[in-house]
Amino acid sequence: SSVSCGVPVTVTTSLKVTMEHKGNEDDSVDGWYIERPDYFNSVAFWYQTGLPKPGEPLPPWSARCVPWENHLLVRKFRHAEIAPAPGVPASTAPGVQIQTTGFFGGRPALFWPASPAETRLNLPFAVGEEGSYAVRLIALKTRGYGTFDIEIDGITALAAVDFDANEEEEEETDLLLRTHFLAPGGHTISFRSLASPFGTTGPLAVEMLRLLKLPPKAVREIKTDNEAHFIRLGIGRAVYAYRLAYDELPASLQVLIDTGIMDSRYLTDENHYPLEFQREPDRVTVQSAAPNGWSHHWFGLDARR
Repeated sequence: SSVSCGVPVTVTTSLKVTMEHKGNEDDSVDGWYIERPDYFNSVAFWYQTGLPKPGEPLPPWSARCVPWENHLLVRKFRHAEIAPAPGVPASTAPGVQIQTTGFFGGRPALFWPASPAETRLNLPFAVGEEGSYAVRLIALKTRGYGTFDIEIDGITALAAVDFDANEEEEEETDLLLRTHFLAPGGHTISFRSLASPFGTTGPLAVEMLRLLKLPPKAVREIKTDNEAHFIRLGIGRAVYAYRLAYDELPASLQVLIDTGIMDSRYLTDENHYPLEFQREPDRVTVQSAAPNGWSHHWFGLDARR
């Protein structure tokens, strides 16, 4: 609030933050705009009228932060296993060491000296609950470090990760090792040493494995006009591109697919009912075969018509 010419003036401030989301789906079209059951807010609104008022205190940081489980890999020092490459004596592969770095050495990490190609470093970790987990690795990069395949329970999570860097001092790297379904109990993260084009290998330094148990995927069995909008948008863009390329309207939806302009997912509506196509002299019309299905037409003039 403020005073202008002796008259109080009330100022209203609004803030809107919007973030697109995909409902825990890899494909943005599959995910649509359903509510996502994870740790992100989709839309936030804040309105203020008049003077601000004291609010409730924020919860402590432990209650607000994303609940990652942090597994310090130095704790696995006594359980580290070195698996030599086939046909290579075990004595040629050095064991792991404890390395400290950072301010006054405050960051302990596992250091594995350069080993023959195809040698594996296996480190155990455990989870308490069954589910899908996002897995991240905190490691260190510096000049002369090696290249490794990273595996979770024998399945490649990241291939040929290069930990070499131009800097002499070590720098942190945070790697997403994808999402993995993990049963309760013990699991293994492995690092397989790879040879460079010159036949050399390099060392490895890893600090922390981070796990985030993900909620179930968001689903909505019957989709609505929110999702139908994206079906219509995809068809409209394809009709527009076809008319630009061929100077005419397409004869069918299949023509758009055969020419590579449109994906086959747009042969059905948002609930997988077939789409019926009709071409008229100046426009094309698509009708959903669903009960009370929608109908839409395009002139092919631009992607929104």
